[in-house]
Amino acid sequence: MAKIYKGKVSVFQIDNELVVKPDMEGKFCHINVAELYKTVTNLAEVHKLEIKVYKTEQLANSPVLLVDKWGKPYLALVREHKAPGALVVIKTAAVQKLA
Repeated sequence: MAKIYKGKVSVFQIDNELVVKPDMEGKFCHINVAELYKTVTNLAEVHKLEIKVYKTEQLANSPVLLVDKWGKPYLALVREHKAPGALVVIKTAAVQKLA
């Protein structure tokens, strides 16, 4: 399983591709990765560039900032799931005592 990248990143253009690279003064991190993905897609549309994003599954729709085996960050889309031990709320029907 890939690890989450904890540092700051910025968006860079390399040839005809938008990529995320580590940047100490970067605006984005693992906390605001949804804003990063929105910014990257908007920049790709405006400048007609490709986005370098790893998509794990066809139904993947949740952006996450991961680290590869060399320690470099990359943007990935994963399917949203609950963490083990997460609180599950079970909605029950409202019961009223009538008699």
